[in-house]
Amino acid sequence: MTKGANILDSRRDYLGETSAEQLELIRSALKVIRTVRVKKACVKCDCIVEAPAPTRPIDRGIAGAGLLARVLTSKYAEHVPLYRQTEILARHGVDLSRALLANWVDACCRLMAPLEEALYHYVMATGKLHTDDTPVPVLAPGKKKTKTGRLWTYVRDDRNAGSSDPPAVWFAYSPDRQENIPSIIFVTSMACCRRMRIPAMTRCSAMNAKAAHSRKRPAGLMPGENPRRVYPNEKCGHGGGSAGAYP
Repeated sequence: MTKGANILDSRRDYLGETSAEQLELIRSALKVIRTVRVKKACVKCDCIVEAPAPTRPIDRGIAGAGLLARVLTSKYAEHVPLYRQTEILARHGVDLSRALLANWVDACCRLMAPLEEALYHYVMATGKLHTDDTPVPVLAPGKKKTKTGRLWTYVRDDRNAGSSDPPAVWFAYSPDRQENIPSIIFVTSMACCRRMRIPAMTRCSAMNAKAAHSRKRPAGLMPGENPRRVYPNEKCGHGGGSAGAYP
């Protein structure tokens, strides 16, 4: 560069800038985090001290919180089965068995049980509940074929009615419609929500006994629904006490 060019550069003022964006994918990486705890011994006695170990999501487990979140998100949000996740992890250089990933999923479900219970009570604590069931194919153990299970969805959403409460969804699964998921849900939810009157579900023991011996399904009941399901703390009209016990 000549001397004249340097003089010309020094006389230039900032005018602006031109920017360009490019979308790029940065591959996630698996890392081994090693925690070293130092032990110290007292020179005057036999006392040995050591720093406490950091907490882990799963006791004595090797999976960190980020890896567990990745497994759960892939399985339930992205519908990637565990055997495919093992293949993906193998391409990252880590060999993990499908049984190990299944144990992680089970442990995470146990950890999130309080959250699931809180969500259940919140969804049921409403005067209006939207529900539906979806048939899903489920592999029958030992039969090498699938059977039809039921995925039940319960939605609390009163925004159209002017409510400011946030919407929420709670899911339940049953292997078939004989599980009576709707009747069980409506009975057990009465302790935490308003009373929802369903005449077909408020029958006393005398009426239940008569209906049990009848071949005809009582009017108003769903197919397979148990007429003995009644509300908690509801007084029986034939002199009985609280009718909240399950049959």
